[in-house]
Amino acid sequence: MNFKSRMGLQTRKNGKARSLQSTNRKTEETVSHLSTCMSAVLGEIFVHQFKIRRERNQEWALNMRNKLRGI
Repeated sequence: MNFKSRMGLQTRKNGKARSLQSTNRKTEETVSHLSTCMSAVLGEIFVHQFKIRRERNQEWALNMRNKLRGI
């Protein structure tokens, strides 16, 4: 740990320091954004899987009905 980070500063690539509060705020914003994105992605996956299962169940039910009818 260098002296600047002990003083509550973080050095950016351009050499300028940014306060730890600013860094924490940026981190919170990034985590919040990623969380929102992940929720959307997982929601899409869930909907897609649900549609696939529904189609398979309908197909299975139709096949069983046909088998029971002797078709």
